[in-house]
Amino acid sequence: MLNNLSQAAIMSEQIDSLQTALKATPSNWEVRYSLIHGLHQAGRTEEAINLLTEITSLPSDDKAIIYAAQS
Repeated sequence: MLNNLSQAAIMSEQIDSLQTALKATPSNWEVRYSLIHGLHQAGRTEEAINLLTEITSLPSDDKAIIYAAQS
């Protein structure tokens, strides 16, 4: 039980950090993908879907396009 609580706390901290990073750089697809994935893994599917629906344009560089396609 304690291990699950520890993992949940760590995941929550990671999600918080990713949310802060995405606010600072909303066009960063690596951060966006990581946040969507983390939210989904944490069972916060509604929030992950909301992030997906906020996307208004696709990235212009190859690396970002790959991350966008994965999300």
